[in-house]
Amino acid sequence: MLDCLGGNSPHAPGDFEPAADSNIFNAFGKYVAQVSRQWAAASEAATILLIAAARFLTGDLAAADVIVDHLPAKALRLDHGAGICLVIPLYALSAALPLPADLKDARRWLAGSAEQAALRVAPRTSG
Repeated sequence: MLDCLGGNSPHAPGDFEPAADSNIFNAFGKYVAQVSRQWAAASEAATILLIAAARFLTGDLAAADVIVDHLPAKALRLDHGAGICLVIPLYALSAALPLPADLKDARRWLAGSAEQAALRVAPRTSG
């Protein structure tokens, strides 16, 4: 997630470098708030999804709906890891929501699918 947001590079404007003695969860929350403000006007689906996933992982449960609303129309295929930033938001939901086993496979989550309809009513509590 950090790599996709630019937080893993001191050369990127969104570098995440918390103080050594800071609470990492609080620091990440502040980082996500900053990145969310910075990219608030973004219109590209991949950026919207990454920001939503980061917000979701910091406790913003409404961000799950943003991810579900922006599911891809067709299955995304990774090429030896290339494209991971496109699926990280789906993986975040799959890992963090208490979903039934038959709904955990994010590769089946497509726009207009039965899985998307089920995700819209899935519990929004952390698992």
